Amino acid sequence: MSRHRQCGSSALAKRRSAREVSAEEIRTAWTAFDKLGYPFGAVYKMALVTGQRRGEIAGMKWAEISADGWKLPGERAKKGKGHLVPLSSLARDILDGAPQIGELVFRSHRDAPVQNWSKAPKQLRKLCGPMEPWHLHASAEHLPRTYAASGLIDWWRGRWW
Repeated sequence: MSRHRQCGSSALAKRRSAREVSAEEIRTAWTAFDKLGYPFGAVYKMALVTGQRRGEIAGMKWAEISADGWKLPGERAKKGKGHLVPLSSLARDILDGAPQIGELVFRSHRDAPVQNWSKAPKQLRKLCGPMEPWHLHASAEHLPRTYAASGLIDWWRGRWW
């Protein structure tokens, strides 16, 4: 049995330390997120481009977003410390693709935060194929280096910054 897990897995990743994610893995994951669709694909994309946790993003409200960025409140942030998350043009493109119905950006059919995370990872595993586990939010520290070294800057030019 293969030890490879879904792309962007947080629940299935065995290692605690972040590893560098290759450009090919990011491309594969991004394509899988597109196929996964709203709301799960959009949440995973936002996690990848902001470095924030899935649960923090799943509770994002339109009122928390401003020209300065996304004000993540302490009640949803790790260790209860709210902060301002800068939003790149790519993050804003993701937000532009979300329907503005109700107060939540990424919502279930009843304007409740996205839940039932067991189905999305299974779909991602099928869409991505075998891949070493990695944490979406932990990858953010390595992404600029990966982009510069791999040509992803050209691929995402004008979308990331």
